[in-house]
Amino acid sequence: MSVHKYTAGARTRNVVNLVQPGGTTGIVVGGSELLTAAIAAPTTAAHGYKNFHSQQNLHLVIKNNALVDDSTGLGKPDPMTLNVIVWVYNSSLGGSTSPLWTKLSFPMSKGSANALEFYEVPTISVTAAGGLFRTILPLEGIERVAIQTTITGGNGTRGGGNYSIWLGANTI
Repeated sequence: MSVHKYTAGARTRNVVNLVQPGGTTGIVVGGSELLTAAIAAPTTAAHGYKNFHSQQNLHLVIKNNALVDDSTGLGKPDPMTLNVIVWVYNSSLGGSTSPLWTKLSFPMSKGSANALEFYEVPTISVTAAGGLFRTILPLEGIERVAIQTTITGGNGTRGGGNYSIWLGANTI
């Protein structure tokens, strides 16, 4: 006897880990909780993480664990800034030969009945050591989510510290 498993549009109260559905780690790259290198922008349909059962809300948590540069050599390294860009993908809009990754954007009313503007989610920057950023973004209709990071400040060479990023999704 088989049991029907609902897979489309299921309502999920709890946040589902996008990196490892059902798991407790939610790190973007390589399963490591402490990331040290920048993450490149997505370029293929296999990049990023699947929107598990077409959830509606993206939960994003970013932590800068004291990223510093090594330019001074005076025993007091300069803090570095972690910059994060959210990319989204939908196969039906890009086709199989040219996947269409775009920066996440939202329609916003201009205040008149028929006028809309589209705003990209700005680059999220976290500078403070131990700085934590949390947000919930709409994800409806998106098939995959990817994160791009850059590390800036000082001479651009990371001398210490790391960062962590968690991705999750839910409907309610």
